[in-house]
Amino acid sequence: MIDMKEVVKGVKRTKVCSIKPDKESDESKQITLVINYDGIALSSVFDKSDSGAVIQWQNNNRNNFDKFKNGQVVNIDFKSPGRQTIDPKQALIAEAKADGVDTTDKKAFMDWIDKKFE
Repeated sequence: MIDMKEVVKGVKRTKVCSIKPDKESDESKQITLVINYDGIALSSVFDKSDSGAVIQWQNNNRNNFDKFKNGQVVNIDFKSPGRQTIDPKQALIAEAKADGVDTTDKKAFMDWIDKKFE
């Protein structure tokens, strides 16, 4: 087991981003950031990455609100941002079924899709 209080030493990551003088501007510059993690507790690094996973889970499960009990524990796997582990078609079918749609009824399924993406 890793000690989450362990302080990070010698870790730097590079991230390319762009910056504009204001959000309406068409002018932008590409900048390379070198992020230095030295002196940060390992738990702080995970806390930051966990917050994105939590927000994503909350957004993806709002339609299931009534299925959860207050205080319930839900185990989730951390996924790298931008990587999908389920086929998008299968995810859509699963979501429709969770909403009570008979996905074998093509008209009902297509009506549900139309309403979902209005």
